[in-house]
Amino acid sequence: MTFILFFLVLPSLVVLAYMGCDLFIDLRIIPTPWSYLTAAAAFIFGWWWMIWSNLHIFGRGQGTSLEVAGRVNNPTRHLVLTGPHVYSRNPMAFGFVVAYVLGLGLLLHTVWCLVLTPLSFLFLRLYLAYWEEKGLVRRFGEEYLDYRSSVPAFVPRPWRRLAAEESVTSRLGGGGARQ
Repeated sequence: MTFILFFLVLPSLVVLAYMGCDLFIDLRIIPTPWSYLTAAAAFIFGWWWMIWSNLHIFGRGQGTSLEVAGRVNNPTRHLVLTGPHVYSRNPMAFGFVVAYVLGLGLLLHTVWCLVLTPLSFLFLRLYLAYWEEKGLVRRFGEEYLDYRSSVPAFVPRPWRRLAAEESVTSRLGGGGARQ
């Protein structure tokens, strides 16, 4: 179900959204080798980020993170503080926006991707804060609150990785990244 949602349904909705936006106001990027290269890089990087995140969620968290309107099917048993979760609290959402909203938008040569990318981050931030984060606070308490105060919601800051790792592990009393 997760695969179908994230790799078929949602990307199809993104393409339909771009088609609708282009019908409203057709704003196109002139195709160049650089636009194709940038689109491919965004798409590959976003997919890699989503796959890396899923591997940590399934392996370390021992569950899934798919939550719809506050309902989790097979919630994680452990708070995941490793891999991409050191850089971003929502790495799957970050990867999705980069791969599909930005990457597909560039591939379709629509300027709308420059509008819909930040709007997608805003929508996901509000959605996740309202639904997902409340559940994580209930399930993991102070551990999640410490993590939330140390790691950005979406856009990774790799230059802050060591500071974030040290902050999270020192607050949680560990010598390394915990599960």
